[in-house]
Amino acid sequence: MRKHVSQMTTEEKIMVRAEVEKVKEWRITAYANSRANHRVLAESDILAAIHHGKVIEYNRNKDDKRVLLRGTRLLHGKCVVCVVVSLTDRCVVTAYVNKENDVHRTLNWELYDESINIATEMEEFKWGSCNGNTLSG
Repeated sequence: MRKHVSQMTTEEKIMVRAEVEKVKEWRITAYANSRANHRVLAESDILAAIHHGKVIEYNRNKDDKRVLLRGTRLLHGKCVVCVVVSLTDRCVVTAYVNKENDVHRTLNWELYDESINIATEMEEFKWGSCNGNTLSG
């Protein structure tokens, strides 16, 4: 179940961002680390997207609450770093680059549900754990 930023109220965007900011130490899964290395993404690129990126979507898959963040810093002159983080496990799930001007015209809106109540989602929040390396910064 997903909610796109365009479906969120200002308060919901602030709530999601606040949950991301509560995490003081992010870990990176082996998969995310492998993908980042393959895509030549530095740890600093990933952390910049987490700390300064724009919330793009909230996604709950069973008990795992995830957020897609889109970085603001240009990489290679034309791309931004996008990062999926698990709020539940406090880890980076994956990281990739996307063209700065990509507005996802082909986005499948059937996957999104604007009725998701972010406040309720955050009230029901439970921390988990992530097996991975700690990102410094």
